[in-house]
Amino acid sequence: LEVKEVVSCQPNFCEKMDEIVSSIVCMGFEVDEVQKALLSCDGNQERAIDLLLSQGPIDDNPLHSSALVESDISQYSFEMGRSACTCISLTGAKLYLDQETNGITSDLLKDIILKGISSYQNISRSKSVEHMSAEEVLNIDSPDFPLEVLGGVSQGILSADSNHPLGLRSLLESCKNELNARVVLITKTPETVIVCLDSYILIDSHPRHQLNASHAYAKFHDSLDLLVKTLELVFPHTALGADVPELMAMMYNSFDLYPLKRKER
Repeated sequence: LEVKEVVSCQPNFCEKMDEIVSSIVCMGFEVDEVQKALLSCDGNQERAIDLLLSQGPIDDNPLHSSALVESDISQYSFEMGRSACTCISLTGAKLYLDQETNGITSDLLKDIILKGISSYQNISRSKSVEHMSAEEVLNIDSPDFPLEVLGGVSQGILSADSNHPLGLRSLLESCKNELNARVVLITKTPETVIVCLDSYILIDSHPRHQLNASHAYAKFHDSLDLLVKTLELVFPHTALGADVPELMAMMYNSFDLYPLKRKER
């Protein structure tokens, strides 16, 4: 949202967006679906075209209109929740691993947020850092998070190439097939979400306009491919331009991936 506010203040922004919309409409798409695709892709013309070509009308796409359970709150409903997404995600991972079914309800999402914020408050009393990585939280050895990383932390790269060897799909496939991980935590600084690999569910404490989610939500999918498509909307690759050094662009588009398991009791 902050990026959009900055961009919208640039001179001739509206005119440029109208030109982009018109150029895509000329390809045979309706104006309203072009606008929705651009909204979902943060104004990126190339990604919006790819979305329209590969997925069809936004309203009819299950990624946007179905298989979603939404809470009536998000982490931003509480002042202390604004920087608590790591603790909220770890709470969600713990509760998911502890439950005997895959049922995720609005009430469970609210419980995850409230317990996660409470844990964040307890930890932040002794920490001066506002945002904490999952590694930092787990190293505290809090009884709230009886979890450990399975096989080590992996660093990936958000890429326009969905088959990039360090991309979301490749690393999640590795977690599922090689580590048999049920839950994976993904951090694209400063945001963290969790993915339930055994049921292809995304649990996210942030509102996401591109998914029509105004509060925290759980998004259900039928396959890993569909899950990755949703993650690419949540954490899109950002093209920084030819004048930005390649290493800096890779760092900006990097993410950390934590396969999690419950500690032995």
